[in-house]
Amino acid sequence: MRLIDADALIEQINGRHTFTKSAQEELEKIIYNKACADLITLIKNAPTVESKRRGRWSTRKGSLEMTCSCCKKNTIYDGRSSYDFCPNCGAYMYD
Repeated sequence: MRLIDADALIEQINGRHTFTKSAQEELEKIIYNKACADLITLIKNAPTVESKRRGRWSTRKGSLEMTCSCCKKNTIYDGRSSYDFCPNCGAYMYD
């Protein structure tokens, strides 16, 4: 998967047509513009993907607090489970 700039892509689609004024070319322009409009609608309605933040927990010996390397906030470790993400900022934690 790759992230794209949808606004830049829409600009490129809108700027790709240059036609002269014959009847056949005018019909092609109408069809092309309809296809572009449909494509732009698909792009605008597509789900967005946000890049995932990655971090690591740091702990001090003898402490139940874990500190997120991304937001620097502390979380209490209960000793029974491990957090795969920071409950404060949502960063995914490396193993």
